[in-house]
Amino acid sequence: MAAAKPTFELFSRKPIATALHCMLLLALRATPETRQIGIYFAAVVLADIFAWRWPASTGMASAIDPLLALMPLVTNFVAVPLLVALLLPWMPQDPLLRVGVLLVLLTLASTTL
Repeated sequence: MAAAKPTFELFSRKPIATALHCMLLLALRATPETRQIGIYFAAVVLADIFAWRWPASTGMASAIDPLLALMPLVTNFVAVPLLVALLLPWMPQDPLLRVGVLLVLLTLASTTL
């Protein structure tokens, strides 16, 4: 009987394509990090042009403070439970590990406030 050859799904496909894919993902992640100041500067310039071009947009300034106050609450009470609900099926079935992961996510949520 022939021994079954172990296959590694990640490497059994085209290794060069997988390596290029990983390099592309790393480059996509590194680009915003290395150009962060330029991105922020462009965002400020675009916001300035928007406010200058449409002066009526200054009426939206009163909505900024309430929206900034709501952002941490939405993050904690909407985004984190959705993240937990999406991750729960892929967590190990061991209840102790699940509790540990949930506590870490809870800690993450509490530090954003």
